Amino acid sequence: MHASYKSNDRDDVTTAVLLPTASELQRYLLHTIQHSCHVEYFLDRVPFLLGVTVRDTQRPHDLAGLGHKFSWPVIRSLPLQYRNRDPAFTEAYIIPGLHAHRVQYHHQMWNSRNGKATFADHIVGAIDTVCSLLEERPYQRGRHSYDEIVVIADGMVEYKRDAVLAVVPEMRSHEIAVEERIRSILDFPNIGLAEECFSQIKARVDGALRMLGEKGHDLNRILNTFPRAA
Repeated sequence: MHASYKSNDRDDVTTAVLLPTASELQRYLLHTIQHSCHVEYFLDRVPFLLGVTVRDTQRPHDLAGLGHKFSWPVIRSLPLQYRNRDPAFTEAYIIPGLHAHRVQYHHQMWNSRNGKATFADHIVGAIDTVCSLLEERPYQRGRHSYDEIVVIADGMVEYKRDAVLAVVPEMRSHEIAVEERIRSILDFPNIGLAEECFSQIKARVDGALRMLGEKGHDLNRILNTFPRAA
């Protein structure tokens, strides 16, 4: 049964909004943590190797700043992508969450040509893009190889193509199997992040779970399928 939420809060898009199920939240929470760790792993390595300094202060990736992926306007919307990819459903229930998330600095600097964006900003966007293509995402036709990503990059606008082609060799040489190593939001390993960043990611998970509990979600149903460390 689909849950609904009625409120006069300004962040509501409609007066009755579908909410994600426990299983949809399970997938979303895990994927968000995997992706954040994936991007942060490369942000700690690739920009330095390319001689650029990252100025995006909304870190850990996707989990800090306005529109982060655990904020209520985003987390009540984006997990619904696992339910239905029909265009009308997407427009009504998923696009609002995408708009809420895309106010993030790295999206503002990457998604369309921005006169304020530096090459370093484009490197962050390229790492984010390559990580997403390396991950198992059905709406992107699954996981891609680095060779396939190079082909995809050839069809991008010039600034995106150049940034992706710059990061791919360095990312390939430091490849890590994130999805195989992070299989739970309860007990996930540090895959090589700075300790402060890793601690912040864990704190963001705890905060998201508290918020979901306050919004009436059954945390036991969300968490009961995740493996715990022995």
